[in-house]
Amino acid sequence: MRGAYPTILRDAPYSGIYLLMYTQISRLLGPDGPLHRVSDRLPRPAVTFATGIIAGALGSIVTNPVDLVRPRVHAH
Repeated sequence: MRGAYPTILRDAPYSGIYLLMYTQISRLLGPDGPLHRVSDRLPRPAVTFATGIIAGALGSIVTNPVDLVRPRVHAH
């Protein structure tokens, strides 16, 4: 249980950003979204997969600086 709190503090921001981005991108590509013409040309699994990749990349970009700084601070 010693590492539970630091792990939660590290992973929670990424999960929140991922969920937010995934939801927003899904809305953009959904049947009522402004980009539905793009997503209608592709199989639904491909759209879902691409949405996950984009959301994960954005979440990583936003949280990566904090993930890099935190271990260095604790190491010193």
